[in-house]
Amino acid sequence: MKQLLQAAVALQAMLQAEQLPFCFIGGIALARWGEPRLTRDLDITLLAGFGNEERIATRLLELFPS
Repeated sequence: MKQLLQAAVALQAMLQAEQLPFCFIGGIALARWGEPRLTRDLDITLLAGFGNEERIATRLLELFPS
């Protein structure tokens, strides 16, 4: 879980630096606001705007290789 939270902090910093509106959803959000459950990934909703998808996806893959 520690690595997942470290990745969440890095993801949050990157998205805030890019000034992209987002929110965490899924298991990581439930751990904070609801009933804790085991999760191994980060789920987000991201407002990219039309035409920015490829640039944002490329930037995310630079930070978090698939």
